[in-house]
Amino acid sequence: MEDPRHGDRPQPRIVLWIARVLSAVMVLFVLLFFVGYLVFPPEGDSSSGTDWIGLMLFPLGVCAGLLVGWRRHMLGGLLSLTFLLVFSLWLVIIKAEHVPLPILVFAVPALLYLVHGLRAKCAS
Repeated sequence: MEDPRHGDRPQPRIVLWIARVLSAVMVLFVLLFFVGYLVFPPEGDSSSGTDWIGLMLFPLGVCAGLLVGWRRHMLGGLLSLTFLLVFSLWLVIIKAEHVPLPILVFAVPALLYLVHGLRAKCAS
C-alpha cells in the first residue's frame, strides 16, 4: 500500500511495529529465564549486593524501557539504552568483566524506538 505522503517508501509505522515485536520477544525471553530461576533455583546461590545491582540494570531496567517504548517511544528507547550503557559500565568497572555481545541485541528495539520517535517529531 502506497502512502501519498511518503511516495514509494514504506510507512514509518513499520519501524515502530518492528521495535514493538522485537521488544515483546525479548521481554518474553527474559521472563522465561526468571520463571526458570524461580522454579529451579541454582544450588548454593551466593548472590552479592553488587549482583543485585546488575540485575536491576539488566534485564529489569532494559526490559522496563522496552515496555515503556510501546507508548512513549523516545522515553522507552532512551531508558533502555541508558540502562544498557550503565549495565555495560558496571560490568567493566565493578565486575571487571567484558560485556557479552549478545546483550547488545537488546539495543536494537531501543534504537528503533528512537528512530521512530525522531521521525515522528520531524514530521510534525
